[in-house]
Amino acid sequence: MSRKPPLPSPLVADAANIHSSVESELSQTYTHVRLSLQEIEALINRQLPNGFTIYETSTLQLGMAQSLLPYTVAVEVNKPADLQLAGEGSNLFLYLPLQVKVTLKDKGLLLSLMPLEAVMQVEVKARIQMHLKSDWQLFTRTEIEQFNWLLSPEIRILGVPVGALGIIEKELERFIGMWIGKIDEVIAEQISFREIALSVWEVLQESFHIWDEPDVWLRCYPQKAFISGIQIAGNDKQLEMLLCVNGRVETNTDTPVSLGNANSFPLPDALPLKEKDATQHLSVVKIVNHLSYNKISEVINQHLSQYTYRFFSNLYYLRFGRVKLYAVPERNLVLAEAFFTGSMRGRAYLRFTPYFNIQEKTLSLRNFEFELRTPSLLLHLANRLAGQTLADKLCDTIQELVNEQLGELNQFLRDFLSSQQVENVLFNSAISEVAIESLLFDTDAIKAVLAIKGISVATVMLEGYY
Repeated sequence: MSRKPPLPSPLVADAANIHSSVESELSQTYTHVRLSLQEIEALINRQLPNGFTIYETSTLQLGMAQSLLPYTVAVEVNKPADLQLAGEGSNLFLYLPLQVKVTLKDKGLLLSLMPLEAVMQVEVKARIQMHLKSDWQLFTRTEIEQFNWLLSPEIRILGVPVGALGIIEKELERFIGMWIGKIDEVIAEQISFREIALSVWEVLQESFHIWDEPDVWLRCYPQKAFISGIQIAGNDKQLEMLLCVNGRVETNTDTPVSLGNANSFPLPDALPLKEKDATQHLSVVKIVNHLSYNKISEVINQHLSQYTYRFFSNLYYLRFGRVKLYAVPERNLVLAEAFFTGSMRGRAYLRFTPYFNIQEKTLSLRNFEFELRTPSLLLHLANRLAGQTLADKLCDTIQELVNEQLGELNQFLRDFLSSQQVENVLFNSAISEVAIESLLFDTDAIKAVLAIKGISVATVMLEGYY
């Protein structure tokens, strides 16, 4: 087993090469989470169908007036038509139509009369307050703002108007005011944001095998989540809140270890998004790509196996192979070891400072040193001629691998992020900018940070809960 080649005298790192810190590699995504008011409407109407009886009694209690009335009052309250939701400015309102069937029965104190019936109609206007709690549960509070009695007929007994209808209306308003909390119960039961968040958070941490040759996996490591208040948006036809997730996104050429749910980062509490951040629309996803030296060495050896270096008018030749790469990142130094055969046998050592031009996507080797170790008399000539050739091959192969991987990753992410569905949540993203932010020859791999900017939208499809 070969050992790492000895380190040469200290070399000055190229100041133009950008080294990234862990903090600067964190992604910060802003996703507009949207819910259709029409779907919420349909959900509530499905749970409270037309004809649904919300209250029924044969003896409506009217307080002190009850003892003064010569009849008992029976009522039945039902929902005759669909309720409607409407956004008005920053408020969400509910319009609930109700129909009340009132039956008056004579107590027999004066005259034995046939029961009298009347139908009353009222539209209830209520305001719904919503916010997402830290445990990802959706909290709502529905409060009545107005009763609009559309039909309140006059009832007469022996030609005398019954004066109790006003009292009946007030009593019904009192009851409906208590019942309206049923709307909150329906929403809480049918829209489980916590289940949605758990599913998305779990899928987010899965490893995705994104391509072969070399095998590359992508994985997210989300850390914190922030959420804004719920607003009315989309021409008053949808609810919207802004979700911000901080974390790390990486690709790797090493086969990932199956982490399982037990080792995944658990869903954190939803933290309130600061007001100044709630105006952000652009996500910045930084993907940290690891191209391991083992994988690079494999490809370099494949390339070198098809190449023979000839010198001295083709009288002599060398074939290089079994290349291994090492790095000393704190000194921005890369070391390569290779074996060679042909007109002579031995080992070759290269030491260089890598410089990657981010704008032009080109790699160059600076402060280059090369050494052949062989007992052959051709040592000095081969050392002078073969060094640059081997360095060029290494440089071209590494540059090709880095650019190819980042180019394929760019295309994969554009396709992958454009539309993805997790359970009943549809994610759509529009990428506006892709750039290589930094590249570093790290201890075990080349680490390139790809920065992607764009807009992300998540549409919650409530049909998934029907």
